[in-house]
Amino acid sequence: FEDQSGTPLFDTSIPNFSVAQLFRDNRFIGGDRIGDANQLTFALSSRILNTNTGDEFLRASIGQIFYFEDRRVSLDGTVDTANQSDIIAELGSNIGRWQGNINLQWDTTYSELSKENYFLHYQTDSRTIFNLGYRKRLDDRQLDIEQTDTSFVYPFNMNYSGFFRWNYSLKDNKDIDTIAGIAYDSCCWSIQVLAQRRIKNTTTTVDDAYDNSILVQFVFKGLGSLSGSKAKTTLEQSIYGYRDIFQ
Repeated sequence: FEDQSGTPLFDTSIPNFSVAQLFRDNRFIGGDRIGDANQLTFALSSRILNTNTGDEFLRASIGQIFYFEDRRVSLDGTVDTANQSDIIAELGSNIGRWQGNINLQWDTTYSELSKENYFLHYQTDSRTIFNLGYRKRLDDRQLDIEQTDTSFVYPFNMNYSGFFRWNYSLKDNKDIDTIAGIAYDSCCWSIQVLAQRRIKNTTTTVDDAYDNSILVQFVFKGLGSLSGSKAKTTLEQSIYGYRDIFQ
């Protein structure tokens, strides 16, 4: 332990707990704090691979940290006295065009799931994608986040494709982010038109305040976009697996 309370905090934070965090030397991200540690990690991982290609079919991991001393270095001056961490488990599969992930965190103090993430992804190419996700998180045993996230890209024919994304909060019974759009693609030019409705920053003083926008991207093949890349960037950030094919 070294007293670091006199060092200001700029960009240091504590990452979300995951299997990867079980073996980190420093429990902080950033250079403003170096964590004191005297601990032992137990973890088990197993994978099933394609012996011909090396592709991973299935991956499963589970682990826990046991602490021999209290952690006195923190971001807010508190001391962590827990003797053990939560149990973290991950399951991932990649079979053909399907990909799935399950991430669970078991609170050992109260014997309940404090985090749950489920995700299913299907993709044949850049024009055919389907995603379905569910996430739930407790904070001090109170429901903090419970959301569903659905998105897809679908080609109606050789020229037309549709886009959709719906992120919904079950906890608050309100939409978080909704995107719907259509694209036309030919040999020489393409156009994308998207409508987006997303909730404003949670610091707003207006309940259920939303930003509504229309995004248009017009591209001459070989010359680039004539209207910026906001539509392309929005789709790539909002729909897992999407890559722009209209350049």
